[in-house]
Amino acid sequence: MKNSKIKLVILICIMLCAFAVVSCEYRHGNYYEKNGIEYRIYDDHCEVWNIQGIAGFWVEIPSHIEGKPVTSIRVDYRWIFFPDIIQARTLIIPDTVEYIDASVYSECPHLNYNEYEGGLYLGNEENPYYAFMRPKNVPREETVETYSYNPNDMDLPEKETPALPPYPQYGPNSYSCEIHPDTVVLAEAAFASCEGLKSITIPGRFEVLPEYLFAGSKDLETVVLEEGIKVIPQGVFVDCASLKKVEFPDSLETFRSSFSGCTSLDSIELPDCIEYFDDMFLGCESLKTVYIGKNVGLISDIAFSECPLLESINVSEENPYFTSINGDLYSKDGTALIKYAGGKKDTFFSVPEGITTIMYLAFDSAVHLVEVVIPDSVVKYGYDMFESCSSLETVTLGRGITEITGRMFGYGSLLKTLNVSDTISSIGAGTLSYCEKLEAINVDENNPYYVSINGNLFSKDETVFVRYCAGKADTSFDVPESVVRIGVSAFSNSDNLVTVTMSDNVTSIGSYAFRDCDSLKNVKLSEGVTIISSNMFYGCQSLEEVVLGKKVTSIEKNAFDCTGFNTKVYVPKTVQYIARESYGYVDIMYEGTIAEWMKVHERSLEKDERYMQEYDFYNVYCVDGDITIRYDDK
Repeated sequence: MKNSKIKLVILICIMLCAFAVVSCEYRHGNYYEKNGIEYRIYDDHCEVWNIQGIAGFWVEIPSHIEGKPVTSIRVDYRWIFFPDIIQARTLIIPDTVEYIDASVYSECPHLNYNEYEGGLYLGNEENPYYAFMRPKNVPREETVETYSYNPNDMDLPEKETPALPPYPQYGPNSYSCEIHPDTVVLAEAAFASCEGLKSITIPGRFEVLPEYLFAGSKDLETVVLEEGIKVIPQGVFVDCASLKKVEFPDSLETFRSSFSGCTSLDSIELPDCIEYFDDMFLGCESLKTVYIGKNVGLISDIAFSECPLLESINVSEENPYFTSINGDLYSKDGTALIKYAGGKKDTFFSVPEGITTIMYLAFDSAVHLVEVVIPDSVVKYGYDMFESCSSLETVTLGRGITEITGRMFGYGSLLKTLNVSDTISSIGAGTLSYCEKLEAINVDENNPYYVSINGNLFSKDETVFVRYCAGKADTSFDVPESVVRIGVSAFSNSDNLVTVTMSDNVTSIGSYAFRDCDSLKNVKLSEGVTIISSNMFYGCQSLEEVVLGKKVTSIEKNAFDCTGFNTKVYVPKTVQYIARESYGYVDIMYEGTIAEWMKVHERSLEKDERYMQEYDFYNVYCVDGDITIRYDDK
């Protein structure tokens, strides 16, 4: 009797397990899984989050789960490295679905689609064109191998399973696509990266467009949005390199996209519903004119960045926040210069009196400006104010500016002359390091903090060497004997310098002091220097010889990294520590023995376990022989 009960219990357990396997149904929290499809259940709707195809090649998504409508279909990117798991060839979607993620197209590589006028669709028996997925000529980015299977591995549905569809190929040079009149849903990024499509009309029945609808469609020139469309979300037009015209409907209520990367767009009048500009025209290289509507209340610093042809920014008179003066963008009260239209042919610009603030990137891509004068009324300015001003040679700073910080002049500046007023009390380390053409820094004689000597910048008492003018043609420079400290990035990017000498009065040299001095060959450091700062000679490709003083005890990170293979660094016995990547591939001429150097090496390992990278090595030439230090020597 006892054995019979045990057998009955075992039989029941087996039946329960079999039922669980057959039904393949699982519920935990707001997750629900059935037959290889994973759902997420919310208060008023459900979303499909995974289509693994385990249940067969014919997958029909239910319209409701636990009484809640299924409104969205997605494919979790967890399966991006397992494309063969997603085997579904036919996907039946219910008429409750309002959103389909772009991943359904890219991550379900074997799906069959219904076709109409150049488009691929998913749907059901009542409406086979329910959801527009992609134009027919757009290839998937992933390379997916043809799936081979054993019919015995799973139960196939009774319905006939269609053959594996051919992989979509690139289309002709000119391509058209018309959306079926019965289509209810446009998939996310439906037209993204479409080649050959030059124009498209979106019917007004799609009140809310999906995100990234046209993103990256490089041939798209014209988009017509019909009346009825109310919402344009993020990313709809980004990187449409050929886009020239967009027709907006009067019904539009919300616009969150931008035209960043639309390099052919030369002018556009935006709808009045727009309330803010984020990266609206970032990288619009052909943009010449733009209209800002009455409701725009926020414009980011990068909204017009990299627009070298921009000639005029026009603002609605009803806008309470912004105004246009001579085509430039100002705050309504006239106290802030927000954006100078850099495409104008003017070579000289004087910021109007009364302006107190110049915004970040205000002069970005002002390619024709040669000289700019800033009045005394300006007290605030944004970083990279003169970024990409490729012709700018002279800047005069007004007395309202008391410090120069950040990258005021951006990377690759062609600035030749900087006029500093008597009120400047601080010039940030590295602020002028990318002004590779700078020939003269002129300081007002009444400035109590700085002085100019032969165009170079010193502290007022001449004890600190702040900045060498990198554009000078001189090949050698002798640091004056009055100098005891050389500042951060003092000589960086001085490409003409070959030799630098200094007296033993110098006791400190800042980080990046000689960084990227392409022609620099010889430097004899002061006997007073005790620390070789980080990145001091980084990128000095022509460097042949550096002689360290007898008091040096520490060599910091990347001090000689990315220098030439023929560089010799003469190191005294006083060195106690070398940081990781200090030497790159240079040869070290050490005045001590191999045993003494190995003690320095071991001491450095104890202080910094990662002081060498796997590919690092350097040669040490000691008084009693040579040794090569490698990663394996740790």
